[in-house]
Amino acid sequence: MPHLPSILYVTHRVPYPPDKGDRIRTYHTLRYLSTRYKVLLACLADEPVPDSTQQVLHSLCQQVAIIPADRFKRWGRMGWSILTGGVTSISAFHSQVLQALIQHWSHNLEFDLTLVSSSAMAPYIAIPELRNTPRVVDLVDVDSEKWNNYAVSSFFPKSFVFQREGKALRQYERMLAKTSDALLLVSDAESDLFRSLVPDAPVHTISNGVDLEYFHPSHDEVRPNHCVFVGALDYLPNIDAVCWFAQEVWPEVTRKCPGATFSIVGRKPAPRVLALASIAGIEVVGQVADVRPHVHRSSVVIAPLRIARGLQNKVLEAMAMGKPVLSSPAALAGLHQHVPNPAQCVTTNSEWVSRLLQLFNKPDLCQQLGQSGRDYVESWYSWDRCLQPLHELFVKIMQKPVQSGKTQPLSLGAPAS
Repeated sequence: MPHLPSILYVTHRVPYPPDKGDRIRTYHTLRYLSTRYKVLLACLADEPVPDSTQQVLHSLCQQVAIIPADRFKRWGRMGWSILTGGVTSISAFHSQVLQALIQHWSHNLEFDLTLVSSSAMAPYIAIPELRNTPRVVDLVDVDSEKWNNYAVSSFFPKSFVFQREGKALRQYERMLAKTSDALLLVSDAESDLFRSLVPDAPVHTISNGVDLEYFHPSHDEVRPNHCVFVGALDYLPNIDAVCWFAQEVWPEVTRKCPGATFSIVGRKPAPRVLALASIAGIEVVGQVADVRPHVHRSSVVIAPLRIARGLQNKVLEAMAMGKPVLSSPAALAGLHQHVPNPAQCVTTNSEWVSRLLQLFNKPDLCQQLGQSGRDYVESWYSWDRCLQPLHELFVKIMQKPVQSGKTQPLSLGAPAS
């Protein structure tokens, strides 16, 4: 049996089940790497982890360590970070137990490469024991830009907090560009943005894919004049999207098409989202075990995000299920720009109304767009295709001569311990 290189993979949440954005990427990355490397997984857990999840992870990894996160201490660390000018998102994921575990593993094992999910986990691989191990940080998005976007769309005092976090995180991202062997971003648009901030950054685009077997077209009966939004409903960009659409676009849709319906599906609906159920034709479904039946029964899937970073899994999944997608430009920015995609891009309120009504009235066009969407993701967004460049990158990095001295403070953004 050939020797398999050993990878330390550190994630900020348990990478299973793949039921939300970050878990989708970390799970499929883990599954892909497990066929080519010996993977040791260390992760934090926000909630109890069932045995079934642990069994899946152990089947993919040589070793698995799941460290419970103390939410009370997390809020305390974040508050301290705000007061002291640290990076709050890094403080939120600081764990002495996880740090000690990685140090212990590093004393007893030799890793060929370390990979962390998000900038928040980068301090864990800055320990002296790993100074000669190549390090890769999966930024996914340029998070500092996300916080800056939040600041612009919020009012004081939130805008001040968001702006301060964006500034602190931007400084940290620049430092990571100098101390990492590679930085991963989910789309060319995000990579180009990072390069505009740090021109010589070791940036590489590793796109998300979509599970083409799980998300598939269906012959379920479609509800006429029905659209759906799917996404985590405690997440600010999604809250902003559905509230804007429900209040600014939907009333005109129902005025011109009485009886039209709009379902909002996703985990943990915020109070602002729950209040939308009072608007005629809107149903706030909330969290469901399986979003697919709700998508299958819809005429159109909408993605009206005004604040968006990276690549929207909800768009890929809807196209994989053969559904026409009506989307804002922001929600499509992460898709391959050199390949025309079949999602319908709309900007103004009137365009949203007219395009949605057009699709409601033309089932044949919906079917045509849905088939084009399925063909598109089959061609460009299978996970194996998207992650193949990651394997090629790892091989190149591991073949390079070791560069020592790439350490940075572990305490950045977290209280001293």
